[in-house]
Amino acid sequence: MKKVVLLIFLSLTILNAKVFFYENNKIVYLKKDNTIASTARVKYFKNRYGESIVVKNQILIKLKSIAVITALILEFDLEILKKVNNKKYIMRIKNIDDVFWISNEINNRTAVSYAYPVYLNKTKQNLNKNLNKK
Repeated sequence: MKKVVLLIFLSLTILNAKVFFYENNKIVYLKKDNTIASTARVKYFKNRYGESIVVKNQILIKLKSIAVITALILEFDLEILKKVNNKKYIMRIKNIDDVFWISNEINNRTAVSYAYPVYLNKTKQNLNKNLNKK
């Protein structure tokens, strides 16, 4: 009986676990939004303020040294989607389920200034649209 209760508790903890990423050297916690079905290209979350966040299968990376780009592409199976400037890139990852893990791993590299998932904050976007109509 104790094992069953422990398994149920662990399952609920894992299912409700918050994911996170680093943005501007600050940790951003997200909770999965179960009201909208995720796809292979986007996942839906809510931030700590309850705002909707749509995470794509893309990562924004700013490098300190361009020499590491090939190593990162090979190690994490990335694809360059857009070169923003000499040291900043938007890269696609193969599996969206790995977007937080990969961005956090890359963010911790010494040759990287920052790396975080590309996302859209739908609540702020809708708020800005409403403000522009007035």
